[in-house]
Amino acid sequence: MFTLLSRVFSAQQHQSTQFGRKIFCGLILTVIATALPVTTHAAVTIIHHFAPGKGGNGPDGNPGLIYDGNKLYGVTLDNRDNNLDLPGNELTRGTVFSMNPDGSDFTTLHNFSGTDGRNPFSSLVRSGNTLYGTTNNGGANDFGTVFKLRTDGTDFQTLHTFSNDPSDGGSEARGSLILDGSTLYGTNFFNVNGPGGSVFRLQTDGSGFTRLKALTGTEGTGLIAGLAINNSKLYGVAAAGGTSSFGTIFSMDTEGTNFNVLHHFSGGAGGGDNPLSHVIIHDDILYGTTDDGGVNGDGTIYKMNLDGTGFSILHEFNSLFDGRDPEGSLLLFEDRLYGITEDGTSPDNGIIYSIGLDGSNFQIVDTLGFVGQAEGELLLIGDTLYGMTIKGGDHDLGTIFAVQIPEPATLSLLALGSAALIKRRRSQRI
Repeated sequence: MFTLLSRVFSAQQHQSTQFGRKIFCGLILTVIATALPVTTHAAVTIIHHFAPGKGGNGPDGNPGLIYDGNKLYGVTLDNRDNNLDLPGNELTRGTVFSMNPDGSDFTTLHNFSGTDGRNPFSSLVRSGNTLYGTTNNGGANDFGTVFKLRTDGTDFQTLHTFSNDPSDGGSEARGSLILDGSTLYGTNFFNVNGPGGSVFRLQTDGSGFTRLKALTGTEGTGLIAGLAINNSKLYGVAAAGGTSSFGTIFSMDTEGTNFNVLHHFSGGAGGGDNPLSHVIIHDDILYGTTDDGGVNGDGTIYKMNLDGTGFSILHEFNSLFDGRDPEGSLLLFEDRLYGITEDGTSPDNGIIYSIGLDGSNFQIVDTLGFVGQAEGELLLIGDTLYGMTIKGGDHDLGTIFAVQIPEPATLSLLALGSAALIKRRRSQRI
């Protein structure tokens, strides 16, 4: 009798020990899973492959798509410097194109010749049936242009040609324009007095061009991104310069007055470095990304109050787990921010990610390994994200892709597995 009871006790003790080990392992795996980004594995679809000489050389810089309820619109680069002058290829200094959201009816609306602009780097902006944009080079002085055209490709006009006149904006208009009523606002990478960059405005008919501000080195240098507007104030970022030479965030009135540097990036852990994309504003909080900096040097996501207080890093990228170089601007959908990185856990395969407004629940929507190296802005139509890559696709000249937003995951599979173990043990006791 004593021997039988001893065996029963030993068996129960063995089961408890084994179960304890399973629970312990499950908890350890849950902690690890919580520390790593969750991947939701949405289905990414390529809806267009950029081809040699056919409608440009693919996008670059900070490109994105816009939508008018019917068509998608975007820009591509000069293809004359890539040995694409083969029979049948369409040589161009850049293009404006349109297409349907399903990828059909891809149409070149305008071929730049150089004299009317060259290398449009940034997204277009639309008002009614008119598109507005900038070119990085070209025009009479090869300093870039501001242009407009109809959504059907007709009535192309050069609204402004940049020059080295001290009263002019400068050169290399790389950031997207913003439209406030009938006024366009934009940035130049350089200003004629130095590398600081400048902010300009003009009317949609091309009149009233004004350089609002030429930045100095301590205020920031290299205005690659466009601007954001909120309550008659403009907000922008400089990619370098400032007190630590890692870039700045600034604000100014739409008249060019009351310029303030709101933040000097410090680089390294908790700092951020090299902001390349425009900020977005939600509930009086500014959100943005830096291409470098953070504890791993792979880039960051940050937020800050509009008066410059409360700066904090929401996420520091790690190329081993969740990508690096988040050059693209953020997109707000419901209570989450979405963006893309130029590279993933290996070069040339960007990542689509999302994160809560407070920095919680960072998730990888999916990787772009077969799609290409991503830059620029995402576009949301319904529950589908659209974006562009600068490499990848059939010809390694970039793609246009679409991906449906998945439901955000709240628990990892490993965490659910631990819960299942606990549930199973409880059922065995009943």
